[in-house]
Amino acid sequence: MNELAASYEVTSRSGSSFRYSFFFLPKEKRDAITAVYAFCRVVDDVVDEEGPADEKSRRLQHWRCEIGRCYEGKNPGEPIAKALLPAIERFSLPRRHFEAIVDGCQMDLEKSRYENFEELERYCYHVAGAVGLLCIEIFGYESSLVRDYAVALGTALQLTNILRDVGSDYQRGRIYLPRDEMKKYGVTEEKIAGGKPEGDLLKFLEFQRDRAKGYYERAQKLLPPEERSRLAAAEIMGAAYAALLTEIERAGFDVFSKRVSVPKLRQILIALRAFWRTKFS
Repeated sequence: MNELAASYEVTSRSGSSFRYSFFFLPKEKRDAITAVYAFCRVVDDVVDEEGPADEKSRRLQHWRCEIGRCYEGKNPGEPIAKALLPAIERFSLPRRHFEAIVDGCQMDLEKSRYENFEELERYCYHVAGAVGLLCIEIFGYESSLVRDYAVALGTALQLTNILRDVGSDYQRGRIYLPRDEMKKYGVTEEKIAGGKPEGDLLKFLEFQRDRAKGYYERAQKLLPPEERSRLAAAEIMGAAYAALLTEIERAGFDVFSKRVSVPKLRQILIALRAFWRTKFS
């Protein structure tokens, strides 16, 4: 399996709705975004797999070194890193964004609770905003506002992920919800462990939903109309995750007993509608 095929395999295996947005890109951009996504996926998997934290840190450092080799004229050893080389060269992808993503994964090994939203927002920047900043370099843009759009949209996507995964993250020993807000709403870790979205816990989850919606709205306000066509793939990603937020609402915020998702056929229809809207409206 060559380097690019390995990236496509990782992307396909992930089952992420992001992959539907890739279909509408020209091949060169599709290959580049697939390589970037595969990198993000494998470094994130380092954190979630079983094993001691020091071994995970060592593996993240290995990926940091692989990125360094891509920029220092050295040959990386990992197929996923090798697949990044043409994307980095063709689209001038900044090294700092890749390193920020690895930093975010390292944060997962060092921090399992967040005192306030300022701390959580910083985490969202590393694991999602930096990804968005890489993506827009591939998609192409002219207005500097697009960089702010990418960070806002990335934060919206990550907050949606956090809301969907409250139950499963707790099982892994992590809570990506601000402690000061939990206290304000009377939500304890025991209530999260109980997994019953009612009363104070339901109101708290609705508040987190509203914040995520606010970031989707912020992203839309930041995106200049003349940039929408170039950023159709990003808009498809946003539409897919906004639909996931709607599914969470429809499930009564039960993010504990099962993993909420958008049916595959609906994901495809959402992608088609978003593409049509950005290209022809």
